[in-house]
Amino acid sequence: MFTQQMGDELASHFVNSTHLHFAQAGHLVMAECAELVNQAIANWLNQQVYF
Repeated sequence: MFTQQMGDELASHFVNSTHLHFAQAGHLVMAECAELVNQAIANWLNQQVYF
């Protein structure tokens, strides 16, 4: 099992990373919480600076 704490620790090692925890999701987070995942990706992309 990959816990929220483990995800936070992993994300701390990557520049510009984001770790999200979807408590209601299981193994298929992209299918089980598609709208939340899509919105999170869109939000992340909108925060990035492109050169």
